Amino acid sequence: MIDFDSAKQTIWNTRERGLGWMHPKAVAWTSDGEHLVVAVPNDTPCRRPSDTPDVFVVGPTSGAIENKLSTGLLVGDIAVTADGRVFAVDYDCIGVFANHDPRLRVFDLRTGKRVRELSGRGSGVRYAASASRNGNRLAAYTGIVKAGFDWGDMVPFDKHIDATFSVWNLSNYEVLVTSQNLAERTSGRFRVPGQVPLRMSPQGGFVLQGRAIYELP
Repeated sequence: MIDFDSAKQTIWNTRERGLGWMHPKAVAWTSDGEHLVVAVPNDTPCRRPSDTPDVFVVGPTSGAIENKLSTGLLVGDIAVTADGRVFAVDYDCIGVFANHDPRLRVFDLRTGKRVRELSGRGSGVRYAASASRNGNRLAAYTGIVKAGFDWGDMVPFDKHIDATFSVWNLSNYEVLVTSQNLAERTSGRFRVPGQVPLRMSPQGGFVLQGRAIYELP
């Protein structure tokens, strides 16, 4: 990170600062620019996540932890709104009997309390989430995902039936629109869904997904 006032570079290690032991999956700024909100999964994929804190509010210069949240997910992405809500989504694999419909979870940034859960289209809300800067809308990945099994290698995998994102009105948590099947879908396995950007424009009128820009109603 670079401090634009002093042009000094800030470097600190998340593990050394106590922000979990995995690599961070997502980083967001609070609206006042005073804190970073860092999502660090508390376990490896395909294992049951623990109640260990996995979202941390930290000082950008010092790396000091100001608050901790436990999402109960294998946290894959977060979005933070100006009114202090944190939206967290899952990126865990689908088990034979588990994790078929992970919900998007909403938390109060100050208290860490879970205040809401939002459903997807039948197989959960996963991989990516992004809120408009004005706090009116949120977009998240809601593609249909099923459990598959590779009999050649004898390993399970996530089979992506389609790939969509949905947009919620954050004043009442109602779904405003769900996209068409996205262009980034490939046959069989979906190409790096957790690494394809999903970003909402500041006023909530557009969504950037991969290389495509979608205009919202």
